[in-house]
Parts: sequence; structure tokens; C-alpha cells
Amino acid sequence: MSQQNAIIIFAISNQIDRSNHNDPFAALPWDDLDALYTAFFSDTLRVAIQLFDADILVYRNTKELSDDFFLSYKYRVKLFELNQTSFAEQFQSAVDTAFQSGYQRVVAVLENNPLISHKLLKLSISQLGYDDDCIVFGPTDSGSCYLVGMKSNHSSILKTFQTELTPQTDGLIQSIMKQDSIVFPLQTLNSLDNGKGLLQLRKDLEVAKLNGDTPTKTITVFKMLEKKYRFRKLFQ
Repeated sequence: MSQQNAIIIFAISNQIDRSNHNDPFAALPWDDLDALYTAFFSDTLRVAIQLFDADILVYRNTKELSDDFFLSYKYRVKLFELNQTSFAEQFQSAVDTAFQSGYQRVVAVLENNPLISHKLLKLSISQLGYDDDCIVFGPTDSGSCYLVGMKSNHSSILKTFQTELTPQTDGLIQSIMKQDSIVFPLQTLNSLDNGKGLLQLRKDLEVAKLNGDTPTKTITVFKMLEKKYRFRKLFQ
């Protein structure tokens, strides 16, 4: 541990519902979806490493992302292996490990989103400094969370969730309230586990003013998909 603050990022691909045949993303090969979600992860990581008052703890599957992927980040990133348990259990384990290592403020990104800015992550950490025991969370439009931050180890709130990719916000809030913590919500973002959210993200990136946080890898993959599958009309 070199800092008091930690940001946990998981290198994972969301699962897309393939039952809607009108959803252009539902028909994409897994390789293309993996490329898109890897771009989300890369852009989220690039923004996170700009916070020099926080250590970046990355959990990834070595079969999917080798150490070579992180060579340019080797002085800013601490790597951990994802295990075979559910995401909720992995999340709880990662939070426990962070606090056991001595970190005093822990922010965990549950869903990598290119719209997560340096300013938002900095706000999350700063907010945890105002009270002795508080939790920040970032809700999505579908009722999930893309981010949870804690000043004390409340990983027990995750016991409510078992196999869900991201804990549901309402259930998470109820668990937080049982811990008698002060809660601070962040801005709401679109969930990226469905085609509608992915289309909206592409449109948002066209007009977003990201002040140096432009997610170049995500935009590049979107443009590749537009050209490969003629999605251009959908993105307009």
C-alpha cells in the first residue's frame, strides 16, 4: 500500500440479452462484444490512473488479459486474479482485501463505463473524507450500480446479492441503511448490459464534453463496428 485511497476495477464483460432479435448488439459475435467491453475497461483504467492519490487495484482473468496488457501501467496498477466465484463474492473479497491492506477509502467500479470521468472518481474519493462512516454509490438507469465507495469495510452489504453481475441499487441502499451509514448518490449513468444502453452511450459520446477524458479506445471500437456491420444509421 502506497496511498490511503484505493480504486478497484474489474476487467469483465457484461452479458447481453440475446433474446431480442431487433437489438443489433444481441447478434454480435462474442469476440466483438469482448472488444467493446475491453475498450470500456481500458478507458476506465486510463481515467483512474490520473488520480495520483489513489492506488489502482485491477482484478482480471490472466487468460483474457495477460500481464503484457498492463506493461504501460506497471507503476500505477496492482494486479489481482479473478477467481471462479460469483461477481458478488469476488467483489466482497476484493473490498475485504483492500481494507485488510490498510486502505482507508475504497472505491470499487462495478460496471466499466467510458462516461466515468476523472472528476467523478475524484469526487467519490473526496466525498468519503467528510464523514467518519459513509458510502457513495453511482446508480444506473436500470436500477443497478456502476460504482460503490466506502470509508469503512461494509462488504457485508454484498451478502444480499448472489449471482447478479451488478447489485441492484434498491437492495443495496436497504443494506447500506442497515449499516447506519450516511449515503451519497452520484450522477445516474445508462447501464451497458443491453443494446439500448450501448446505443445511448454511442450517442452520448458524440456530444459529451469530457475535458480530456475522451474514451478513445471505446470510440475506435464503436467506429469499427459501424463500418463492419453498417450500424451508422442506428448511431445517428
